[in-house]
Amino acid sequence: MKSPPLSRPRPNWLQCLVQDATGATVKDLAQIENIMRQEIFHSTLDWQSREQLVDAARQAFSRLNEDRELYALDHSCRMAMIQKMRAESGLRDHNSPANRAAVADAEANYETARTKLFARLDETKTT
Repeated sequence: MKSPPLSRPRPNWLQCLVQDATGATVKDLAQIENIMRQEIFHSTLDWQSREQLVDAARQAFSRLNEDRELYALDHSCRMAMIQKMRAESGLRDHNSPANRAAVADAEANYETARTKLFARLDETKTT
């Protein structure tokens, strides 16, 4: 018997506001929210007015569309780092050949992702 497909979580109120303001796809909402937090406000989003949030959402969506490849590389690098940390935790819990191999694979994946990200960042400096 097949298990039912996993449904996507419903967008929260902020993601709904972002989607209304930008017309962005559901797939982009979390990334836009992240750009708003990290690059536009450099903090939480709790203290902004609705108008400030709408303006920031539009700015973040524009940034995402201007350099989608860079944001995708950054995301890949972050996910590779998380996998590396999980593998290291597994190795600390149980030192086995399989866990040592998992750490080595995770480190290699992280280094590959990091190298690609830094190369792209270097390209942006020269252009």
